[in-house]
Parts: sequence; structure tokens; C-alpha cells
Amino acid sequence: MRREFERHTEAADTAGSIPRVPVAGQGYRSGNRSDKFSWRLAAFYAAFFGFSGIVMPFFPAWLQANGLDSRATGIVLAVPMFMRLISVPSLARLADRRSTFRGALISTAIGSASAYLVLSQVSGFVPIVLAVALASLFTAPTMPLLDAYALRGLALRGGAYGPVRLCGAQSRSCLLLSAPDS
Repeated sequence: MRREFERHTEAADTAGSIPRVPVAGQGYRSGNRSDKFSWRLAAFYAAFFGFSGIVMPFFPAWLQANGLDSRATGIVLAVPMFMRLISVPSLARLADRRSTFRGALISTAIGSASAYLVLSQVSGFVPIVLAVALASLFTAPTMPLLDAYALRGLALRGGAYGPVRLCGAQSRSCLLLSAPDS
């Protein structure tokens, strides 16, 4: 069975974008050694979901503090849904065709952080809408790219997806529950 797994891993990723480790096992540990890939994925999921857990309850209040009324806030909150229609299919297709999920994730993370830094420095309806659109352009494809990268990498290592993704869900839930009531 191990030979079948090794043959499967050699043929599975010809582009070399995901390092192959022919170790069977579940969860965060494979045999006696720690699986750093699973830990890094869990940390990325926790950071990504944790960020949304921080932003979600406070973003509308931040928009109101920057002088946007409820109509403008609704428009700003709708922009990410529109940008998702553009960015997810295009970036996911590009990453899939070139087998560069890791590089695409690094690019989206840097782009998201930069765009949110820009967003923190702007004020007024139009600059906020443009900054949110830019942030959404990078943030929206992160989750599908991360899931594809995780599923492929964990399959090559014989790891389990559930415990890794659970770290993200738990971090988001903890941050949402710890948000003060307004």
C-alpha cells in the first residue's frame, strides 16, 4: 500500500509547487515527526478567519465613524460581493492552470494586507469604496485558493483536512464571541 501511495504522490504534482512527503497519517502528526505543512496551514486558516472575526463586528462601526450613512455603508459592504465575481474565477483559474497555489496565496496575503493598510488611511465615500474594492480583489480568492492548496497538499501527505480547517473556524468563533457588545 505504501508503494501505491508513493507512486500516487510522484504522479500527482508534476509542477512541484507543493513539496511531496510520502508519509501516511492523519491530523497534525505523521508517525513520530510533526507535519509542519499541517501546522502552517492551520496557522494560516486561524489568521485568515481570525482577521474576519475581528473585522466583521467593527467594520460597519468604522464606516459610520468615517462619516458614512447607512446607505453608503450598505454600498461599501456590497462591494466585496461584486469583486468576488471578478477576482475569484480569474485568480483561481490562473493559479490552477499554472499549479501555483502557494505563490497565489502569498500574493493575495501581501495584496490584502497592503490594501487594508491603504483602507485604514482613507476617508470619504469614494476613496473607501475604491480601497474596499482593492482589498476585496485580493481577499476574496484567498479562501478558495487556500482550500485547493490544503486539499492537494494534505492528500499528498495523507493528512486530514478537517482538523486543519477547524483551527480557522475556532479562531473566528473565539474572536466573534470576545467582541464587546455595543
